[in-house]
Amino acid sequence: MADACHAELSADVVLPPRPLKPWRQICKRPLIYHCQDFLSSEECDAITRLARSNVPPKDRSAAKLRVNLDASLRSPDSEKSTGNAAGSLEEDAGGGAPSDSSSDAAVLRAIERRVLALSGVPSHGGEMPWAVHYTPLEKETEEHELSASRVSLGLHVDTNNCRDRRWLTFIAYLQTTPSSHGGHTLFPLAQGQRKAGKGAGPARRLVTAAEMLQSSGLHHTGQARNPHLPEEVQEAARLLLDHAHGLAELAASQKGGDEDGSDVRCCWDPSGCGLALGAEKGSCVAFFTRSPASSGAIDPRSWHGGAAVRAPPGQIEASPEEAEIGKWTLQKFREAPAAALRHECCMESFAQRHGDLVLPCHGGG
Repeated sequence: MADACHAELSADVVLPPRPLKPWRQICKRPLIYHCQDFLSSEECDAITRLARSNVPPKDRSAAKLRVNLDASLRSPDSEKSTGNAAGSLEEDAGGGAPSDSSSDAAVLRAIERRVLALSGVPSHGGEMPWAVHYTPLEKETEEHELSASRVSLGLHVDTNNCRDRRWLTFIAYLQTTPSSHGGHTLFPLAQGQRKAGKGAGPARRLVTAAEMLQSSGLHHTGQARNPHLPEEVQEAARLLLDHAHGLAELAASQKGGDEDGSDVRCCWDPSGCGLALGAEKGSCVAFFTRSPASSGAIDPRSWHGGAAVRAPPGQIEASPEEAEIGKWTLQKFREAPAAALRHECCMESFAQRHGDLVLPCHGGG
């Protein structure tokens, strides 16, 4: 439960000095939590600066960027001097002060302590580093025609790329992307709270499609394009992608809404199957690829992906302000330590034991 008290914390998991912000469970399958104010505006700007200073020269003109940041280093950019990124990445997204890499790196370490405390598992060498992703605004030109799909990069589960020990993912948003411009994090199989009705049949077909992909050894819809795979596997991927595209269109049109009327920027599909989360600066989403609800196995409802960032339909030319619109995220995958699995017997057992966030206890002493 969201307000459950967890007594066990590793000795080297340190609670952050910044006051803990409330997390709200917004979905049970997959298990998803949302925090409206996980990072301060200054922390978002510091991480954005740190990422810009670590962009290799060869990647500075890339349309989409990923920058790995190592929180264990005293200064993540100390081993290479790349300077600030050129072109559209040269200016600071938050309009803050010039980068002090040592203080910005300290911010990343503080955020890591926060995430370790929430997941209840210490950091270890078997995990991928922190990653900052930048997705620019898509523009249609004579040389580039926009994809018909808002999920052209596909959908995946986070065990993709042979990372079978992943069970929990944190995505923090470093910049606000207007809902009308997309960029939502899409969970097309997320199960809403509404009673089963007309959407029950389509939802069952979507889950069956996800299960088919996983039973075929696929963790990304792009893998289904293999012509040697059975047609039903390729059709399963198309079914998920079509539903995710419709969800992205709905979220960008602002015709959806949060089921309980709260102020979280989320949009539920009317069928009750499918959730889109908007990118709001400082907010964070934490979701479980494996949880007790799936008996510790990969949850077929945890397939997700990022919607494209593009101008609303009918807009001919972007304004100077809109030209700066994009999507900046900070991501951390939590993975089970190999040593722990030797004691827990299997990944499924570990995921069930660590199947909820370690949230602070409220109430009497």
